[in-house]
Amino acid sequence: MDKNDTIQLITKLEELSAQKYSSLECILEINGSSFHPEFVLDVTELAKSCQSTDELFIFTCGCGEPMCA
Repeated sequence: MDKNDTIQLITKLEELSAQKYSSLECILEINGSSFHPEFVLDVTELAKSCQSTDELFIFTCGCGEPMCA
């Protein structure tokens, strides 16, 4: 990375009243381009990765199974 590179995490909170929970859609952009837009970003795993050297799966296909993506 050079000093002009940018990383953005764009989030959208959507309340799903019929299912009684909220959905947090996250898009990871690097230098203005979506990084793996076909996958869902697992925010919990992303937060863990900031404090761990373990292999963590920050992307999933939406089913919740990390190896699926």
